[in-house]
Amino acid sequence: MPFLSDYLNTDAFPTDLQTEAVSPFSVRISWTLSPVNCDLIGYVIRYPINETDYTYVYVDGKDTESVVIEGLMPNTTYLFELSINRFAYGVYSWNVAKSVSGTTPTSK
Repeated sequence: MPFLSDYLNTDAFPTDLQTEAVSPFSVRISWTLSPVNCDLIGYVIRYPINETDYTYVYVDGKDTESVVIEGLMPNTTYLFELSINRFAYGVYSWNVAKSVSGTTPTSK
């Protein structure tokens, strides 16, 4: 088995990001955990609210596999980006973040 130092920082990122509409105002984002997540304290998800600003959602726990993002607009597609939050380094660069799109359904 390789040593922890044999892994790249990006190896700690989860894989298989998926979205599922929960309501016209919320989306569940889920992922598969990396086996190399020993120094993670959680994840950070961001999504744009306009052309220059983002909303950030902090997800505690290295073993968390999903989160529901609430307060969204109905019938809207969002680009969600997920980065890791490491004990020693904080939030890892958004340049290597994982991305997934999700769309909220129409409000009735």
